[in-house]
Amino acid sequence: MEWYYAVGDERVGPVSESDIRDLIEAGTISPDTLVWNSGLSDWTAVGEVEIFSIVSAPAPVPAPASAPEAAPAPEPAVAEPEPAVEPTPEPTVEPVPEPATESLVEPVAAMTAAAEEVVGEEAECSQCSETFPIDDVVVYDGQNVCGGCKPLYFKRLQSGLNPSLGGGIGTGGQTSNADLMADAKVALSGHWGFAIGIGFLYNIVIQVASAVPFVGAIGSLIIGGPLRVGLSKCYLLLAQKEDVAVGNLFDGFQAFGRNLGSYLMYSLFVALWAMLLVIPGIIKSYSYAMTFYILAEDEAIGAIEAITRSRELMDGNKAKLFMLMLPLSLVLVLTIIPIVVGAILIQSGGAQTLSISLIAVGGVACLAACLYIMPLLAVVSARFYEDVKPA
Repeated sequence: MEWYYAVGDERVGPVSESDIRDLIEAGTISPDTLVWNSGLSDWTAVGEVEIFSIVSAPAPVPAPASAPEAAPAPEPAVAEPEPAVEPTPEPTVEPVPEPATESLVEPVAAMTAAAEEVVGEEAECSQCSETFPIDDVVVYDGQNVCGGCKPLYFKRLQSGLNPSLGGGIGTGGQTSNADLMADAKVALSGHWGFAIGIGFLYNIVIQVASAVPFVGAIGSLIIGGPLRVGLSKCYLLLAQKEDVAVGNLFDGFQAFGRNLGSYLMYSLFVALWAMLLVIPGIIKSYSYAMTFYILAEDEAIGAIEAITRSRELMDGNKAKLFMLMLPLSLVLVLTIIPIVVGAILIQSGGAQTLSISLIAVGGVACLAACLYIMPLLAVVSARFYEDVKPA
């Protein structure tokens, strides 16, 4: 049977009956410490709980320490039970209820409610609001945290960030970029290989389609929409810490017409805005940035509606997404500079050795950056969508 005990205003547990006994013997739990389990109607001093009374009774055993003084005469030996019997009931029966009633009424009520929620066969995770078997939930700082949310919860806690995941789902963009980036890194933990591989597979399929004689450009355009939706679904599942497989990359073909139409309209709208000026084109690309995540998550939504909803979600959030991606994008650009400088030197007849060295170093740096930055950008964008979408 699982037990909980109070330390100040905090509830600690669940712990086993043997753990309670060990804590009593160690002096961590005193006779007036409040304990609770599903068999008790309210929080009760441990000294009043029958199964612990034998263990908690020796609490005043310090009396034997004075036994050598009382040993010569039989009378002190008789007097010893009196301090052993009298002080024990007083902290157990009289003083405990009054302080508990005056200073711990609300905390004890809160702990009782929380414990009742946890002690059942299932408990609701305070982070993702899903229900799990009690064995799959840990209690930390008064919150139930499931196994899936635990790595992210403690990672954020160690990083000094707000550990509550509930603040990063459907907040309308209120979660900080630092928190979103931390979430994305934890979501990628153990899945970097898949995130990198699925991005490469996407590009390989597009390149193969482009290489088909006569229909290359059209072919890549036709499959580009469904594949883009499938790729967005893969990264969205990673951000949500759900199961994901290579086959999800091709899920976009299940709604081929809708996804193709969305891709064509998305590309057309961005191109038309870019024809006016570069900056408006970039701004509109951010307005439509959530389109493919929306299509991946909602199979019933239409192309125009998805683009419209993306525009609505990004209203007031475009600058936030830009700042989220800017640091990583700058790192990627910096790795390209040596390649550009090396190419310029070759064209101008400069030092061949230096030129080749710059290109080689830049190429390695760019590849390493792409392996790290591209999956991270994709997953953090998916987390951004999770944050700005309606709750």
